[in-house]
Amino acid sequence: MDWLIARLAQVAGNPGGSRWPALFWLATAAGMTLAIRRHVWFGLATLSVPVFAFLFSVLGFVPLGDRLSLWVVPSLYAALAIACGDALLLAWRCAVDRAWTSAIAAGIVALMAGVVISDVATTGAYYLALRPSSKHNLDDRAAVRYLMQMRAPGDVIITSRLGLPAVWWYGGISVSPPNLGLGTADGTRVLRVGFRSGDECRAGDVPVLEGRRALIYLGFNSNDPPGLRELAMDTLARRGRIMAFRAIAEEGIVAAFDLNGIPVPWAPVAAGSPGPLRPDVPRPAGCLGFFQEPRW
Repeated sequence: MDWLIARLAQVAGNPGGSRWPALFWLATAAGMTLAIRRHVWFGLATLSVPVFAFLFSVLGFVPLGDRLSLWVVPSLYAALAIACGDALLLAWRCAVDRAWTSAIAAGIVALMAGVVISDVATTGAYYLALRPSSKHNLDDRAAVRYLMQMRAPGDVIITSRLGLPAVWWYGGISVSPPNLGLGTADGTRVLRVGFRSGDECRAGDVPVLEGRRALIYLGFNSNDPPGLRELAMDTLARRGRIMAFRAIAEEGIVAAFDLNGIPVPWAPVAAGSPGPLRPDVPRPAGCLGFFQEPRW
């Protein structure tokens, strides 16, 4: 029973969007009852969604809560709308017929549903107002599109392992055989930056970077271990001349290096653009390699 109560509260809060789970489920149950009363098959179809959701959760097929339970929300919101609209109409009809007890009961149901609907709307508006402009402090689409606008045949694109899907998707790079996300048709290679330490950093063990220009996107999970982003910029700055730098969203970084140019420090260029890089942050003890990694 405790598990069921906890799950009910979780679904009501997220994805349901209500701060009052008990009121949420009372109004939802009333709405489904009214739906069955009006049209039995429609009502049962609406009721079947949350019933099967909890059944599947008990059996371990699907979780309950957060985005993985979004498929339950339409039936719950439909029940709330029915509870508000149909109960209000029923209250009016009962009042006209002077059936005061039924009118009061229907009015209470309509009031409950209206309060829950208002709560969901105001809570959603509140979180929308506070929501940052990016997801997880990143904007993969804007970053990769900017990177691809600079791209030319013979360049290499570099990102972290968990940044590869963003480059593949927003860069329009095929991940089907035989390409498997390794590059573009005109010769641009996609590389993963890999951190190495200890004996792995011996000369000849770490792949060197070859290409015309290096375009790097440091996005999701690109700072593990801490200081990895700065170390990546150091490594590329020793290899070539920084040509472009842009901070995108709170934590995304796109930079371009001319691998045939005279190396210069990257910090003065990055200083003119707000972003998460800190030139004075300690670098992890190790080195970087650049690897081609096919689609997982």
